Amino acid sequence: MRSILDAFIGAVAPLACALCGDALPAVATYPLCERCAAGLPRVREPRCPRCGKGLVSEEGLCMRCRRSNYDFDSAYPLFPYAAGAKELVQAYKLVGRRSLGRYFARELEAAYRGRWDGLPIVPVPPSPGKLRKKGWDQVAAIAAELRRRGLPVRGLLRRAPGGAAQKSLDYEGRAANLRGRMILRPGLRPGTACVLLDDVMTTGATLSECARALKAGGASAVGCLVIAAD
Repeated sequence: MRSILDAFIGAVAPLACALCGDALPAVATYPLCERCAAGLPRVREPRCPRCGKGLVSEEGLCMRCRRSNYDFDSAYPLFPYAAGAKELVQAYKLVGRRSLGRYFARELEAAYRGRWDGLPIVPVPPSPGKLRKKGWDQVAAIAAELRRRGLPVRGLLRRAPGGAAQKSLDYEGRAANLRGRMILRPGLRPGTACVLLDDVMTTGATLSECARALKAGGASAVGCLVIAAD
């Protein structure tokens, strides 16, 4: 039914690429042309084994990870949060081009396969205030698409209300602001490794606090799969 509805909407109001603006076929399932998708810069290799960002001149851990005590074990961002990837994420989150979630889910699934096959994917929960303001949970929408693709998505975390806006804080401030606010829901089997799912990793504080809650509940290891890293 969804594919039929997409085709009907495309015939009435053809999709345009979110980056270049070119018209797309009526059967397109997300607003991104093949040329722009192929031109998106990926995180360069080699990567930091902890945060997954591209290394410049360092060997082993990047300088940020040497200074930070993350509770997650590794992270894998698809794109640097710049240029086209930043524009796409903003079109998805701020402009409301929700069908871009299907593109992100496709790319995230490709990164998940072969790295974490079979491990539960745990979406990072939004703050209650943000959810009320935006009216939808962008990460949950991608998680739902991944579930439709047959991946094992588990809503094991919720976020307690309170705290300041994260955007105005540095890593230490964000970590302190989130401390104890990620609550583990029932259902985690002790000794299970998990994969956190988020859209953008900035300082890593949110992912670290989520990982701390999972490990406190018995998770043996926690990886992070994100669309982009700032």
